[in-house]
Amino acid sequence: MTTAPSSDTPQMTTTPSSDTPQMTTALSSDTPQVLFMPPDHLPYSIVSLLFFFPLGVVAVLEAFKVRNAVKLNDVTLARQASDKAAKYAMASILVGTNVMMAATCIVLCVFYQS
Repeated sequence: MTTAPSSDTPQMTTTPSSDTPQMTTALSSDTPQVLFMPPDHLPYSIVSLLFFFPLGVVAVLEAFKVRNAVKLNDVTLARQASDKAAKYAMASILVGTNVMMAATCIVLCVFYQS
């Protein structure tokens, strides 16, 4: 009595171009597959430095944390750091824009009062 191999057991296969066997593992349907690594948002973070420097620095540091996590194949840490980098970069741009608008309003109000 022979049993069919499990889907999680390694299978020996040969490719048509070579006769050397290669080890492949068939993934079961419940095994999570990583399709892509999350983006690091580094260019976005660098631009955010121009708007509000303190939050922009945090965004850049988080973007580099994504790159390090990708090198270590740590998908969870990479996704968390990617989300933080995007949030800090957006916050930097929003805060910086609001500060610039407020400063412009104050300068215009003072200028036109005299």
